[in-house]
Amino acid sequence: MSFLSAFLFSLSANLDNFIIGASYELSQRRITLWENFLIAIIGTIGTYLSMLLGKFIANFLPSSTANLLGAFIIIAMGLYFIIDGLRHHDEPPQPPKTISLKNTLVLGFCLTLNNFGVGVASSITGLHIDLVCTMNFIFSMVLLYLGKVASDHVIGKFISLYSDIIAGFLLVILGALETF
Repeated sequence: MSFLSAFLFSLSANLDNFIIGASYELSQRRITLWENFLIAIIGTIGTYLSMLLGKFIANFLPSSTANLLGAFIIIAMGLYFIIDGLRHHDEPPQPPKTISLKNTLVLGFCLTLNNFGVGVASSITGLHIDLVCTMNFIFSMVLLYLGKVASDHVIGKFISLYSDIIAGFLLVILGALETF
């Protein structure tokens, strides 16, 4: 279950990367391999730090309480993503005008902040930090690239349109799995 939970966390935490890759490609802007790598490194460091914070918090709670609290927070965040996605799914993503080192760093930090709470909650439930961070890095790189590749295909447009809702459902499933 640990691998499945890490997989679901990493997938849900990085669906935004798919949208970024697709929207940049559709707007004729290119994210290079180096920029993709930098975004993945920033996201992985942010995930690691958020999970360390969750591990610290978990030290002050009984393990069963910490696990249920983390699972509840993950489910609540998933429900928030679903509701927010349903509310805003008609709005197209607004990419920056150019991709520079500054934009790459800002993009990396924004994607990291977006997932900080989930990282804390996941660590409280006991997810293995090294496994999650490794999978987070891989998913970040792969999903940004797949977004670029799939931008002109139906599946790319579907995922881009409903990514918050999909991520929300993945988080709800992850939270439910962590209650067992």
